[in-house]
Amino acid sequence: MEGETKGGTRFTFKFSGCLSSLVTKARVYFQSGSNVSESGTLENKLTSHAATGVALQLYDASMNPIRVGDPSQLNQTAMPLADLMEYYVRYIADSDAIGSGPFQTSVTYSISYE
Repeated sequence: MEGETKGGTRFTFKFSGCLSSLVTKARVYFQSGSNVSESGTLENKLTSHAATGVALQLYDASMNPIRVGDPSQLNQTAMPLADLMEYYVRYIADSDAIGSGPFQTSVTYSISYE
């Protein structure tokens, strides 16, 4: 069913080698791109024999959905550099008709430091 999620993979950002006297916090911004849907999910880049009816949804550490490309991400609290910045990604149905097959996507991100 459209909107249902499955699976889940955790990924993290860990900062090291930063001069702590100059930079103490950071935040990650997931940028819009050619494979980002209007709803802020990541679309499948493959077309031949590819999975259909699904996308990837990014989540923050509290499992709140992240709308990729949405400037509101810039309002998130910057995390201390010593902390592990944790995120998750899950498949999300973007159609009631789902077809199996390979799925490939990517996302560009930027990191701002304080």
